[in-house]
Amino acid sequence: MNPAVFAAFAGFFVALSLAGAISAQLNRSRASAAYAVLAAVAAANACDGLFQSAFVLSATLVSLYAVAIAAFALGLLRTPRYDRTVSWILAGVVLINLPLVFVGGVPHEVAFDALLAMLVVVGARALSYEGPIAILYLIALAGPVFNAIVTAPPAFLGGIAWEAAFFAYAVALRSRGIQMERDRFERLAYLDPLTGVSNRRTFDETLVRMWNVARRAKVPIAVAMVDIDHFKRLNDTRGHQVGDECLRRVAALCSSALRRAGDCFARYGGEEFAAILVNIDLDHAVTLAEHMRKVVERDGGITISVGIASRVPAPGDDPLALIADADDALYRAKHEGRNRVRVAVPPTASPLTVT
Repeated sequence: MNPAVFAAFAGFFVALSLAGAISAQLNRSRASAAYAVLAAVAAANACDGLFQSAFVLSATLVSLYAVAIAAFALGLLRTPRYDRTVSWILAGVVLINLPLVFVGGVPHEVAFDALLAMLVVVGARALSYEGPIAILYLIALAGPVFNAIVTAPPAFLGGIAWEAAFFAYAVALRSRGIQMERDRFERLAYLDPLTGVSNRRTFDETLVRMWNVARRAKVPIAVAMVDIDHFKRLNDTRGHQVGDECLRRVAALCSSALRRAGDCFARYGGEEFAAILVNIDLDHAVTLAEHMRKVVERDGGITISVGIASRVPAPGDDPLALIADADDALYRAKHEGRNRVRVAVPPTASPLTVT
């Protein structure tokens, strides 16, 4: 066979190995790491065909490929997690047949036929829990099956290339799934599990970040503290399930009332929520708060009280002082009868009210 063909295949597998290694590093994926090793061993086998190494070295490389493809199959399909029996059988087939590789001839072919059959069984068993990835894996194994029928060197390398390409596609799907799962958990870390709005952690981080933005841009930032009226009585008399539904409903209504991209609405704690409004004057902030109050009131059976504080941050100002001012305004709203909006003002000014 033309040495240039072996060299081309060796370069192809080296490129796949590097891509797998990079993916394993970025995604922390065992399947990508196993694929990088498998492609590297395939590259070594292509180089062996190029240089016509001694039988022992060739057999060693073939043995390494058998171990690598078995490890890759188990890692890609996560078989040890779902089917330990099949995993142990595959490992046993590899260990029993490895010595036959060094015998050569018919025993060599028997060893790989048994391994290939077991790899197909692993893929078939994985169809029930891996779906598309298992299908791609089985399509990839059509390459080695072809190699078992047609043993000419060009066909052999072609079968391995087919296998490597579809294995790469399967690994890409696995990496995508890992990333999606990681993104989902990251989103959950910033959401309140009951209401689905941002949680206290998100609120605190957003407040610091937007406070700094407002300070640099010299624009106002407002905080609205929202409390459900008579929530404790509702929770005690009608049960926690009704109370939870009340929290979810208020969260949905209030968050839908804030339509600006930069606004943040979060569950602050218990029955209390909070909103961060950036680059908005006090009158507009009051209008939004009143809109939230009316939306909840119109829904029926629930009302809220809202306290608002707003300022243009100056160097040395503390965002916690803004929350304290909004809390004071919320206290006045509840003290004066609930279901209303109150605005925090400096002590020397007359209190502003919205009814």
